[in-house]
Amino acid sequence: MKPIILTTREIRGLLDGTIDTIRREIKPQPKLFYGGVAKIIYGRHPFGSDQISEAVGYEVGSGIKAGAMAWLFEDWCGNVVGVADENWLKPPFQPGDVLYAKETWAKYNCASFDSVDIDCHKCLHSDKKPDYDEGGIMGEGCYLYKASCKEAHEWKPSIFMPREAARLFLSVEDARAERVQEITPRGAWDEGCRIGRSFPWEDHIPDLQNMCRDIVYKSLWDDLHAKRGIGWDANPWTWVFKVKTISADEARERENQHG
Repeated sequence: MKPIILTTREIRGLLDGTIDTIRREIKPQPKLFYGGVAKIIYGRHPFGSDQISEAVGYEVGSGIKAGAMAWLFEDWCGNVVGVADENWLKPPFQPGDVLYAKETWAKYNCASFDSVDIDCHKCLHSDKKPDYDEGGIMGEGCYLYKASCKEAHEWKPSIFMPREAARLFLSVEDARAERVQEITPRGAWDEGCRIGRSFPWEDHIPDLQNMCRDIVYKSLWDDLHAKRGIGWDANPWTWVFKVKTISADEARERENQHG
């Protein structure tokens, strides 16, 4: 089981069902080969070198193995001019992977939370109640999550969240690569960028559907990434992961099945 660091917005969207797609920048960004590259073709399972060669009319060579991630660089005329190192451009998460979400969190003594909504925290006691002995509080405490709490607490960065605190588990259904400006209005919607959250996608007129991408998503992407030089106008390459939430029991079962 692999960890994935998620923003508070992503956590809330996954919990309420308004997000089922997660996008991350590719590190490092694909470099230009042979002076000028128009686009990159990304192929994944079950391609082997023969199938890729047949698909693009180019002899790939023995470096691309069956089931590997193959990046084929084309020039402006559509001619393949290079093949990238498969290890360099392998996505961090593959279809079939199980992930546990790392989010902004805190931990307190259980006795502090007699009246806190259970959705706000995860108690390590099976009965969800504080337990006492003569020496004071027994047990390990309660985890709280910023995405679900209205109160302010001494929050800790998501990167430091221990695995035992995880409450959200994801199954990776698909992985692909695309430049951020290739996102469609429906793709922006699936990443939680919505206008009129109470209406289903099909009930939006085309102008409102386009605004999900052209206004809401573009602004969100720039807020998160423009200062690092990979804003919307830079049009960086990204990994796009289709995910679904699963229970903790299913996550543990699948982890055990795969060793």
